[in-house]
Amino acid sequence: MSEPEITAAELCRELKIQRRSLTRYMEAGCPHRRAGNGPRAPLRFVLSKVKAWMRQTARTGEPGRPPTGAEVRRSPAKARAEAPADKATDDLDDEDADDLAELTRRVNLQIKRLEVRKRERLEREANGELVEAAEVVRLWRSQIEVVQTSFRSLPGILAQRLVHCDYDTIYEALEEELHAVLVAFSETSLGELAT
Repeated sequence: MSEPEITAAELCRELKIQRRSLTRYMEAGCPHRRAGNGPRAPLRFVLSKVKAWMRQTARTGEPGRPPTGAEVRRSPAKARAEAPADKATDDLDDEDADDLAELTRRVNLQIKRLEVRKRERLEREANGELVEAAEVVRLWRSQIEVVQTSFRSLPGILAQRLVHCDYDTIYEALEEELHAVLVAFSETSLGELAT
């Protein structure tokens, strides 16, 4: 009868190793298989085969093996920083661990994108390409006041000229004056806002 297969989390608990160590072991040739198709299929291990492989590759194959040189050289601060993440992922199955890794990759990518946007914004600000929002609001308000003043002055300008005119003449004169105010606004105010 063949030995039962165990999950990655069970193997890590049995050998008292971290998930990262198991990943390195698999990259180095530790016997395992995927229980299904595709790279996200759950991993399965036969404990006796893994222990035999560990002995053949100068790993003890025993739970709680002594630390390797790389683990001894690791600084205490780095070990403390890594410990919570290791404990947090120990109870995850392979699919959940893969999901967590993908989510972490996406978060890191988003952080990089935000850092690039921030750097670009700071460069544009330093080059004078960006203006404070309050300054834009102040400029637009001043331009709107100019247009409002122009519109309010139209009755006084046109009243004497159009007092004895028919409807069509009054309509044309109003349309002409309104058009002139809007053209003047577009030519002057947008130029001022651009500088």
